[in-house]
Amino acid sequence: MGNKTVAIVHGWAEGAWQSRRFIKALQENGFKYTKNPHEADIVIGHSAGCYFVPRDIDAKLIVLIGLPYWPKKPLIISLAQKLAGEIKHHHKSNDLKWWWKKMAYNILYIFTRHTWRLTLLRKKELSLPRSTIGRKIILVHNLSDPFFHPQSGQALANRLRYKYYGLSGAHDDCWINPKPYIDLLLKEL
Repeated sequence: MGNKTVAIVHGWAEGAWQSRRFIKALQENGFKYTKNPHEADIVIGHSAGCYFVPRDIDAKLIVLIGLPYWPKKPLIISLAQKLAGEIKHHHKSNDLKWWWKKMAYNILYIFTRHTWRLTLLRKKELSLPRSTIGRKIILVHNLSDPFFHPQSGQALANRLRYKYYGLSGAHDDCWINPKPYIDLLLKEL
């Protein structure tokens, strides 16, 4: 594997706080982390960040996790389902304190990243990275993700020439439980 460098393009309400466990797991598995996707061998887009993976990068592997893609489903419905699922999960696992801290950081990122958010809202059509010779793109669908239509995964991946994986978990599962995602990276290298 060598020391592959990984960059993360975060979603619209997340940043370094949410991904710190994931980054630590990457480093424990021999990866180097950079904030700059142009310096990375592997670029991971999460949530709305999937739509903002730069087009002019040299990365040989792009992994899109938690892509928001559910045509005709109102965003507010997906958000409500996500919050309800998170509260239930974190209450059951006795870590609501962590969840409240995550929510505080979500709010902080929303209000401190105005230009990013406005760009997202102004774009009429969001675009995803293109598959090219020498570049592999993987679409990871969390099977309990309220932002992704459950029957769209394989069909969307086929249409875009992506490799597709369905993993258990919810929208932000990669930040909470990074092991299956790191295992997937190791398998695909």
